[in-house]
Amino acid sequence: MAEVVTYADLRFAKSAPPEKSRPPPGDACGEAGDDGELTYENVPAAPNRQPRSPDPTASPGDVRRRLWPGVPLALLVACLFLLATCLGLGVRYWQVSGQLRRASQRHTAESGALALRLGSQEQNLTHSLAELSRAQAELSATSLALQLSWQVGNSTRQELEQVQRGLASLQEEKSQAVRELEEARSCQRTGCCPQGWTPFRWKCLWVSSKRTTWEGARRDCENRQAQLLVLKPWDAHTIQEALATPNRLQSDEFWVGLRKMDRQWCWIDGSRFTGTLEPGYYYYHHYYAKVSQGILTKENSDSNPLQYVCETVARPFPEMPI
Repeated sequence: MAEVVTYADLRFAKSAPPEKSRPPPGDACGEAGDDGELTYENVPAAPNRQPRSPDPTASPGDVRRRLWPGVPLALLVACLFLLATCLGLGVRYWQVSGQLRRASQRHTAESGALALRLGSQEQNLTHSLAELSRAQAELSATSLALQLSWQVGNSTRQELEQVQRGLASLQEEKSQAVRELEEARSCQRTGCCPQGWTPFRWKCLWVSSKRTTWEGARRDCENRQAQLLVLKPWDAHTIQEALATPNRLQSDEFWVGLRKMDRQWCWIDGSRFTGTLEPGYYYYHHYYAKVSQGILTKENSDSNPLQYVCETVARPFPEMPI
């Protein structure tokens, strides 16, 4: 173990000088008087002596001399601490700056990738919008074409149905005409018109001698098991010439089986009239037709009674009223 060295305080005691005779005042070069003899003594140090408090009477120089050995050490420690702090901060700054640089690089790379992806998606969206617009235009054109086709198909179907009905009616009329023609040919050999009736082609015609309204003429023809004259397939002029030969017509006007029903002109057999009619007098009340000078003309039945012509198919008949 290291030895403990105790330094003893040295105190100096000054004894009282002996009285001597004073030198003469003018003797400045005389020997200096002895102020006294210095005496040294050792004072043993007190064991476990408490540190003394600073002497308030000590001078600042003494305090500086006592504190000066610890100042450089404190400054050195402070400098080392500051140096370590600066190094730590520098290292941390370098780490943080590196992390920020790497994060910035990643962000830049991700931003570029996102920009490329966004650009690609925008191009795809633009292309998709263009295709959608084109598809909508094609759909609109297709819908319009389909609608037009449906309208044309519907119109064509209606026309086809009408043509088929007309064809069926024509076939029926043809069959009836063929039958009537066969009967007329047989009647040319045997005679198939009742007495008082005039044969004309495959029909038998009867001209009245009295004048009446159109409704009266219709009822009289039905009582004779016939009907008012239907001008098919001949015209009014041909019929009038055929009936004028036997001199049965007393005038050039007579009723025929044509009337207006539901704003349409129809023959008495139910077929529709497809020709033209000459307007007569008081045409607002014209609901019937007559033959006048070989021309079909509208007429008011209640205002002008006329002769009329009945027709029936030429075939063997029982006795009919004349």
